[in-house]
Amino acid sequence: MPRDFETLVVHEHDAAVVWVKGEVDLATSMRLEECVIDLVNGGDADVVIDLTETAFIDASGLGALVKSLDRARSHGGDLKLRGLRPQAFKVLKVTGLVKVFTIERPLGAYGDR
Repeated sequence: MPRDFETLVVHEHDAAVVWVKGEVDLATSMRLEECVIDLVNGGDADVVIDLTETAFIDASGLGALVKSLDRARSHGGDLKLRGLRPQAFKVLKVTGLVKVFTIERPLGAYGDR
């Protein structure tokens, strides 16, 4: 596993926030997914994934995000994304996943309005 990938969990209000640093790709996506699974199984059904320090997400990363969302929702919670960089937002927009996830961001932040 690349040394530059890290996750840090903090609690804000009623949600667990997973701060992600590094690329979410084939080498790291399972680690992110397992982090969310552990949180949800431990009672944190509402999760926010903060991707402010994530410059790249590949198809396996998108798969991990979708599986994590499904896990949260199956336990009565939700999964939100925060801090998407323009390139990551573009990938979500092209794949239609912007309609699936709740994305916390300022209006017009990525030129979509």
